[in-house]
Amino acid sequence: MAQNLKRTLVFNNGIMPLGLLRDCMEYALNDNARIEGVFEAVKAKFKVAGGREQLATVTRIYDFRNTRVAHQEKEITDPEEAQQHLVAWIKGLKALTEAGA
Repeated sequence: MAQNLKRTLVFNNGIMPLGLLRDCMEYALNDNARIEGVFEAVKAKFKVAGGREQLATVTRIYDFRNTRVAHQEKEITDPEEAQQHLVAWIKGLKALTEAGA
């Protein structure tokens, strides 16, 4: 996470922004390690009211993206299932945008 955060913040070429968002939220909400510097800012930014629901939304989008879109571990051939997932993805991104994540 630290390497990707550095690549993103310093060089503007991080990998998998959705994964980094998930990792930052996970760290802020669930990790009790006290690391100074940028990690203090991550905790301050992402440890917010409603954060666990936001993390759940990001995790669902991330998991669908990784297993069904980017890596296709399991094909998605059912149009209704695809629509259900994509609508949830769009609604999730909209909610995150409105929350300022």
